[in-house]
Amino acid sequence: MGCLYEVAAGIKRLSRVMSKGFGMIMIHYVLRMAKEAGVKLRAEFVSNDRNRQMLITYKFVGFKEVARDGNVLIFENDYSAIQPPPPYVELRIEECVPAAAR
Repeated sequence: MGCLYEVAAGIKRLSRVMSKGFGMIMIHYVLRMAKEAGVKLRAEFVSNDRNRQMLITYKFVGFKEVARDGNVLIFENDYSAIQPPPPYVELRIEECVPAAAR
């Protein structure tokens, strides 16, 4: 299992905090990481009825459509709407070591 799986598993266990803004905090963290690394951040989005909330989220945090192929949209962020974590949140990020390497 890699780091992404472990993060996803942790988020599943913490699903009750999603309504408290956890998802937005993590999106802004990823935006900050990409900006600091000097890379473009793109998101591939498959448009359907179930993904409507994610479409709204992408637009809310500043992603703009840069390409489209049928119902697949490619969004890119220009980093103009990055927000820090709220003052009541302590965001601690630890280096990820894949389980196989432990």
